[in-house]
Amino acid sequence: INFMVDRYFKNKYYWNGMVTVEENTQLALSFRGILGTGIGNTVISSNLQSLYITAGAALNIEDGIQDPQQSSYE
Repeated sequence: INFMVDRYFKNKYYWNGMVTVEENTQLALSFRGILGTGIGNTVISSNLQSLYITAGAALNIEDGIQDPQQSSYE
C-alpha cells in the first residue's frame, strides 16, 4: 500500500509526503513501514518533459520474520 500527496505552491515550489506499508517474504520482511516528507522545486515542466529537485527525510521501520524490529531515519 502506497499513499502519496503533493501540494504545489505559486512559485514552482512544492511539498510532498508519503506513507508506505508493505510485506516481502523474499527479503524476510513481515512488515516495512515508511513515512516521508520533502520539499522541492520544479525546474522544467512541459508537455514532453519534467525535471524536479526534491530534498526530504524518511523514517523506515522494518520487522523481519526472524529478526527483531529495526528502525532507521534517512
